[in-house]
Amino acid sequence: MISITDKTLQDLEFKTILETISDLCNTETGKQKALEIIPFKTEETLMDSLLQTSEYVASFS
Repeated sequence: MISITDKTLQDLEFKTILETISDLCNTETGKQKALEIIPFKTEETLMDSLLQTSEYVASFS
């Protein structure tokens, strides 16, 4: 997988997005964790996380 460069993250205003997400968090821990989000490095890691999320959401049905 092609890695995302710092320039690309800057162009996408990734830091601004994380700050917006952080502002929506209710706890200081949540705010800090939101600011620590980084893009997935591999497609495999991304797909594993998406599967876990799908399983979690499905558990409410």
